[in-house]
Amino acid sequence: GDVCGNQLQLRFYGSEPGNYGQVLDDLLLTKGPPPPPAEIPTPIALGNRFGGSFSTGDDVDEISFDAVAGMLASIDAFRTTGTALPDFSLIAPSGRAVNLTTYARRRPAGTKATSVPLPETGTYRVAFHSENGEGGPYLVRTKARAPAALRTETMAGSVAAPDSAVEVPFLAIAGARLSGKVLSGGSGLDPTVALLGPEGTPVSLQGHTTSNPPVSVTLAAVPLPATGPYMLRVTGADGTTGDFTAKLKIRFPKIPPVLVLEP
Repeated sequence: GDVCGNQLQLRFYGSEPGNYGQVLDDLLLTKGPPPPPAEIPTPIALGNRFGGSFSTGDDVDEISFDAVAGMLASIDAFRTTGTALPDFSLIAPSGRAVNLTTYARRRPAGTKATSVPLPETGTYRVAFHSENGEGGPYLVRTKARAPAALRTETMAGSVAAPDSAVEVPFLAIAGARLSGKVLSGGSGLDPTVALLGPEGTPVSLQGHTTSNPPVSVTLAAVPLPATGPYMLRVTGADGTTGDFTAKLKIRFPKIPPVLVLEP
């Protein structure tokens, strides 16, 4: 191959009778500038504020937050000084854009989306841009609300065989707390419980449960360390079996409006 500046010329010659010395393939490679670094979102918690600034009209800023499916998110982006007109798109953990048409409205200073139902569990991204192509500082207020369907979980089940288990699923974000009760109702089951967090990670219940054999187990303010799906696993002590009812309450944390600044 021949090198000239930022170009590499590759030629492939035949070596068989009938094509010996002939150019069979000719390839020109050009080295260009490296691609720009990918935007690294600034992590926040839903409930925090974010302060950013568009340096140019085509500047794009990103933030990220963790949430679970069913939460309602509100995002309010507005300029503070200058003439920039912030707008944004919301990207779900799967990479799909969340349709904001029904929930967003333009205002003289920016855009506000109210009570957007989040369709997936995981890390969301919000990409901000200047709608009118002007630079300048802006502020974002965020808020989250967990509807009743996320804050309570009631399920009836039956431990049908000794050493078998029934799992009661629910969703929570990091910092939430779990309370509730598992009642056997005189079915013969002496209920015991274990808690599994996202990825099946065991969550300690030490100091947060009270047993009343063979009637019930009570959970009090169990701290939940991560965002995602949880499973309360119900079994029977000493091989007992029978029906039960689980009544759970998930207290989502109140996130303070701390201001997070663009790096």
